[in-house]
Amino acid sequence: LVAVVRRDVVERYQKTFQVAGLKLNGAGLRPYAHKTALKELLKFSMPERVLFVDVRPTLTEIDVLRSGALSFSRAASVMISPVDAFEDATGADDSGDANEGLALSLATPPESASGGGNIGGVVNSLVMEVMTSLEAYRADDAGAEIDHITIAGDLGVEQALADALHQRLGVTAELYNPAVTFGWEPDEGAAAVSFASPLGLVLSYADTESSPFDFLRPKKMVSVTEERLRKAPLITAAIGLLLIAPVVGLAGWSAPKRAELARIKSEIKKLQEDSKKRTTFLKFVDSVRSFDRDQYVWVDVLHDIFQLLPNNEELVILQIDLQQKDGRVTLKTKTIDRDTPTLIVRRLEEFEGEDGSGFKVVVGPQSEKKGERYAWWQDIRITVEDNSKGSASEGRKKR
Repeated sequence: LVAVVRRDVVERYQKTFQVAGLKLNGAGLRPYAHKTALKELLKFSMPERVLFVDVRPTLTEIDVLRSGALSFSRAASVMISPVDAFEDATGADDSGDANEGLALSLATPPESASGGGNIGGVVNSLVMEVMTSLEAYRADDAGAEIDHITIAGDLGVEQALADALHQRLGVTAELYNPAVTFGWEPDEGAAAVSFASPLGLVLSYADTESSPFDFLRPKKMVSVTEERLRKAPLITAAIGLLLIAPVVGLAGWSAPKRAELARIKSEIKKLQEDSKKRTTFLKFVDSVRSFDRDQYVWVDVLHDIFQLLPNNEELVILQIDLQQKDGRVTLKTKTIDRDTPTLIVRRLEEFEGEDGSGFKVVVGPQSEKKGERYAWWQDIRITVEDNSKGSASEGRKKR
């Protein structure tokens, strides 16, 4: 892969940070930052194909991830005014009527909104660019179907765009909320909906393979002179061999002793290898014992969780993911009532087991599928916690 950026662009960013009293530590490509942010956000249940749309004022980024890898990226030119511009387009003043007009525009389906300066027209343009991008992507992945959609941005059209893409493609579309990634509260994550690029760049520091481009430290080509300098030691060694050839015959008398020395060294090496294998095996046995000791008894955990959940007249569980390392259960659910997840959170966090264990619960972003009986879709992430004075979740693990 090859990427090019003008030097004056990089220098402008460096000067900007310098004036701000900061040091610019990295400059990469936005699609790779998005990939890192998405992989961390969806690491517990990564779909096969994920569509990511980062809505920006002039260029909207459209990326497709397949099996966690960046397969397609395109910047679509759609000019979007700030939210205030949409409020002015309603013809109302700054009173409550303007706010009602904005809410109405957000709730109006894209196909019923007119073009021009309102949200419906912008959403129509964005949907068209997304569909064009998907057709271009399918040129290399024929018949590909998107499994999940994530929308980022803070221009006031993101939720309307998510609803429109959900209706158009029939898959879950949610706003980017990195609360789970960084251990924030849901409201804190919602406030970072437009920061997928910088957060992805931050996360890339922990993964050296996630960002192959860094324009502050670009890769350099090897010149002809450098290649010759690399070969110089080989030439020197060849000349040295020619110089010492006459004295090789003088070492013939030491051949038997050198053979005996080689035999002894071989035996020593073999003993060292045997010792290394035994040490490795013992470490492996200790690791297996430690792993077995620290396993969660998921049958008991799920029993405690399911007895606190409402029946299937209110809640349907689509998928269950178990994360042994973090002691986490992720339930992909759909509910009739929007507030049912809040009731579940309260019940689970009030629960206390006989061993002092409990649950910490976080509900991911909700998406609505209008017209369905179970219209509200969300992930419920439950972490097993130990509220006793003993070691973490010891009562939940095998002894």
